[in-house]
Amino acid sequence: MPNYNFIQLDVFTDRAFCGNPLAVFPEAEGLSDERMQQIAREMNLSETVFVLPSEKEAVLRRLRIFTPSSELPFAGHPVVGTWNCLARGGVVPLPENGNGWVSIKHEVGIGVLPVDIEFKEGEPGRVVMTQGKFEIRGEIEDWHEQAEIARALGLAREDLDETLPIQAVSCIHARDDRNRRSARPRAIFHRTEYRRRSGHRQRGRTIGRLPGLS
Repeated sequence: MPNYNFIQLDVFTDRAFCGNPLAVFPEAEGLSDERMQQIAREMNLSETVFVLPSEKEAVLRRLRIFTPSSELPFAGHPVVGTWNCLARGGVVPLPENGNGWVSIKHEVGIGVLPVDIEFKEGEPGRVVMTQGKFEIRGEIEDWHEQAEIARALGLAREDLDETLPIQAVSCIHARDDRNRRSARPRAIFHRTEYRRRSGHRQRGRTIGRLPGLS
């Protein structure tokens, strides 16, 4: 039965145990949908990404993004974190002299989208992704709900601008090249080499192995 390596990252930070946690399986071929969901549930992180070959022309990889309860067609920090991880793992071709931008295409649940990665001295420093065109799902008009939102932002309801609506929006269902997101996820983490019953830690990233999965 095959083994599957995974890498656990903290995205949007340069300190271990901060930022947004993410697990990435860089070579997930052979895992069924059911097994991917089971692994994501076991990881119990906001998202776990399974990286697969893509059958689309000129697409470098296909990403499947799972929460502990379901698969997502698209999400931001998993894309940024995964491509930082894959770039460090040699999946992304380096620019000349190891400095500059590389543009690639990847496949996610909402389609094929571009990703741009900036390298400095052979290391990825910035990932710029395209996300879906935002869709307005509705407006929040109830005074009490607005007060709850204001309170979550550390504001009073009276601080809100009455001329601007509070809207619930989503950007995971349709593509629009005008919506670009840039981040410097850095390399983010602590490193663990798992051996069934024992392990050791170093500063860096978490690298684990799930033995005997199919």
